[in-house]
Amino acid sequence: MVKVSDAQLHRLAQAELDWEPGLIGQKIGLLVSDGVVTLCGWVDSGEKKRVAEAAVKRVSGVLAIAEELGVRCAGPTPGHDTDIARAIARYLRSQTPVLEGTVVVLVEAGWATLEGEVELPSHRMSVEKDLRQLGGVRGVTNLIAVKAK
Repeated sequence: MVKVSDAQLHRLAQAELDWEPGLIGQKIGLLVSDGVVTLCGWVDSGEKKRVAEAAVKRVSGVLAIAEELGVRCAGPTPGHDTDIARAIARYLRSQTPVLEGTVVVLVEAGWATLEGEVELPSHRMSVEKDLRQLGGVRGVTNLIAVKAK
């Protein structure tokens, strides 16, 4: 493997972030030292943090990533736990009969913890993916179990 200078690594990582359409308008900075890329700044959802991490992982020569991105709601998106919990409840109701009554969510400091039981693994993963994209959600812990058949 050819060693890439920190300056080259910075340019490549920045280009990869710039290429990601989901990260347009996000305030992401990069610091690079000895092959370690530090992501810093702000994004408006936990999902965008994951997108930024995935983008930098694709860069050849990155040895490690220090993820120091914060999640800050932009504009009129929910920001308080009660508002976030209401938005999640609306989402769960919209997924009837798959999720309503089978999944309970605890929201604390913008972090959603999912608990309950669903019929299929795809239901478990889709609810997590969808909630990560809701405004104000800083992250998701998925403790949903799949019913044994």
